[in-house]
Amino acid sequence: MRNYFSKKLFTFLSFQLFILFFFSCGMTLAAPADTSKNLTASIVDDANVLGEKNIQALAAKIKQVEQKHGVRIGINFFQTIGNQNVDATANHLLKKYFSDGQNGGIIFLVVMDTRSWNIALDAKLNQRILSYTDVAYLNDSFMDKLHNDNFVGASDIFVKNVDELLTYYEQNGKPFDRSEQFNPMALAAAILIAIVLGFFIRSILIGSMSNVRHAQEATNYLKRDTVKMTEQRDTYLFTNVSRRPKSSGNKNSGGGRSGGGSSGGGHF
Repeated sequence: MRNYFSKKLFTFLSFQLFILFFFSCGMTLAAPADTSKNLTASIVDDANVLGEKNIQALAAKIKQVEQKHGVRIGINFFQTIGNQNVDATANHLLKKYFSDGQNGGIIFLVVMDTRSWNIALDAKLNQRILSYTDVAYLNDSFMDKLHNDNFVGASDIFVKNVDELLTYYEQNGKPFDRSEQFNPMALAAAILIAIVLGFFIRSILIGSMSNVRHAQEATNYLKRDTVKMTEQRDTYLFTNVSRRPKSSGNKNSGGGRSGGGSSGGGHF
């Protein structure tokens, strides 16, 4: 009887240890980004792609920008986030660790095993940096660096451009919007150059064709006595008409979220 209860107790404890191990593994898969030592730091290099000296230099620049504009800035490089969505992970990190800025927070997340990236900013910062245009401006500036695995350069440009966008807001009282940076003089000059270049190329092509000449009448293009019309008559065959009802549904235009959140991302 004693051996029986010992076996039962051993089986029960083994089962409990298995359940504990299973759930601990599950929690690790559910939030792999939280396994890093210090996610509250401005720079988290879980993938070891930046180097200690570069991290110190970047952290100093981030601190200056944060104090200058009253924001929080995070740069996170992870080797993997398991099966998590990059957008959701960036939002999670933003809300949990970078939402305490007076004027908002922004995070730049890079995941190495999937070579994916994402920028997320909260609603407060979205009043100063437009998620649907400025985030595109940000990633346009550092994409070449990411493609070439220059992660230090990409991070440096990210911090620099965040500073520029926030400075623009403070000086002009409104966010920078690339769609408003239209230059009508540049457009007119481009059209004029295109017209002149088109006429120049056309004249060269016409001059190179020795068997083409202008004619006064359309009949001059025909060879005489090669075609003889014996009967002139038009015959109507049929008309095929197809109609489709016009859709009355409204189409939503794309763009970033004005309320903040994940605003841009992709692969490199």
